[in-house]
Amino acid sequence: MKVGIDLSPLQGPHRMRGVGSVIINFLNNIPESQKQKHEFVFFMNSHKENDKTLKLLDLSNLNYELRDKPMMKSSTIHGSFKGFRILTKLINKSSSLLRFRLGNKGYDYSDLDFYLHTDQLEIMPRMPRVKKIMIAYDIIPYLLEWDYLWSYKTARHMGFEFKDSVIAQLNRHTYIKKLKINIKKTYRVIAISKQTADDFIKFVKVPEDKVSVIHLGINPPDKSKEPEVPTKRYFSTSWGYFSKLSSFDTSTPFILFIGGTDARRKLDDLVTAFNLLRAQGHKLKLVLSGDILQGPDNLPVKTTREALLNSSYAKDIIYLGFTTEPVKAWLYEHALAFIYPSKYEGFGLPVLEAMSYGTPVICYDTGAIREIAENMPYYSNDAKSMEQSVEKLLNMDIDAINKLHKNYISHSKKFTWAKTSEQILKMMKN
Repeated sequence: MKVGIDLSPLQGPHRMRGVGSVIINFLNNIPESQKQKHEFVFFMNSHKENDKTLKLLDLSNLNYELRDKPMMKSSTIHGSFKGFRILTKLINKSSSLLRFRLGNKGYDYSDLDFYLHTDQLEIMPRMPRVKKIMIAYDIIPYLLEWDYLWSYKTARHMGFEFKDSVIAQLNRHTYIKKLKINIKKTYRVIAISKQTADDFIKFVKVPEDKVSVIHLGINPPDKSKEPEVPTKRYFSTSWGYFSKLSSFDTSTPFILFIGGTDARRKLDDLVTAFNLLRAQGHKLKLVLSGDILQGPDNLPVKTTREALLNSSYAKDIIYLGFTTEPVKAWLYEHALAFIYPSKYEGFGLPVLEAMSYGTPVICYDTGAIREIAENMPYYSNDAKSMEQSVEKLLNMDIDAINKLHKNYISHSKKFTWAKTSEQILKMMKN
């Protein structure tokens, strides 16, 4: 069986995001017993055999070849007709949808049996007679309308002018329409959780018999590497926040957040919970890790910025920015708790990742998290309940902590990338 996969997401910013992670871990964890049963064709932008992208992949014993991905010319109109901004947007959106319908042509595909489409919002290749399988992650921007893609009614309610409200509705319509177009071209859809499957069936109108749920996996902690204590953090100066080398105080317990800072991650609730704990006399620090977590000033959500800037305990809020895997391992192993106050998730990978280290998890009971984590985490619904969960951990004896630690690690082992890879390949036999 010959399978085509687009590796171009690994050549850009998607490399560090969900799509890139799925591509890398799917390919790097194909069981040895399956490697000789399949051939892979990797499509890349102007590929070269020594392309550094390939260094992200374990290609040992894998039967593969590289082919160029055809470049697609943009038909976007830049600027706008005088006085007709809506018309310009409408033309561009219509052109975008037309490209989705027609597909990206020019691929060398005649010998492929399957094509794995890893980016649900990317134009699907024009490959007649090739069975296409698409991975569906979530439709969070559509579901959480107030935080992302406003409808015309919501935009007007928020004080937008008529033209801007029409454009907002156009963006919302285009988002869901692109998904529907791609779905019609697929042979099968892989949903990363039942929650995601249900959302695609309800809102994208995917036939139930076309969707299969295959959970993602996690990489187990690499015990061959020594965890690395954080040595870099961001400090406030009169010129803003800048990083510098600094020793990490290991004597003070800390609660940990690792992840993105978009609106569905209620970091303002986390800060409020931290403030309540400190006000009650608990000596704690709050550690924040993520690409953009380099201080509060550049965070996109106003309520999060204000909560961090106005905290009475701002000096004990530590910003680490991006952290390497060894540093992340140290954080998980030493944190009192990993707190993940997300309003909605398509899967909830950070929760499982924390559990693999035995780290106590406190999170909101939303999205797919209960589906994958079951009753293991301490579920909360606001800052007060988060604070109460941390207090429970602070008052827990060592035997109870050890039992929690073992249960978390045992549960996390159910989710492996090898299992995910094998299930995806098995689907291609049907």
